[in-house]
Amino acid sequence: SNDPPSDTQAQRLNSFRASCRGEVDVLDDRIADLNAELAWLLDQRSLRESQAAVCSSLLSPFRRLPTEILGEIFLYCLPEARYRTASRNQAPLLLGQICSRWRGIALGMSKLWEEFTMHIN
Repeated sequence: SNDPPSDTQAQRLNSFRASCRGEVDVLDDRIADLNAELAWLLDQRSLRESQAAVCSSLLSPFRRLPTEILGEIFLYCLPEARYRTASRNQAPLLLGQICSRWRGIALGMSKLWEEFTMHIN
């Protein structure tokens, strides 16, 4: 109704309001605890994902390819122009940026470097 509550009703309403506020405080504390646990779980998940990615990288079939096969693949990666200009975005310079093994293979293959021109500004 639109009538103001009686004294007894007002006492009950004040008591109920205080009880609700107490429960809200308890719920806020629980939510904070759960948020902290969620943050920890997300950190753990991210850590495990990165560890799994490292394992996948170490188990990559490319690591088991013989040097001779990689060298042949590298030759197929060369631009087709007769006189090639060296570019960091193309083979063989690009291949040398993948990992130290690939860099060593690329540097050791004279066929990769034949017919390249270098422009020095």
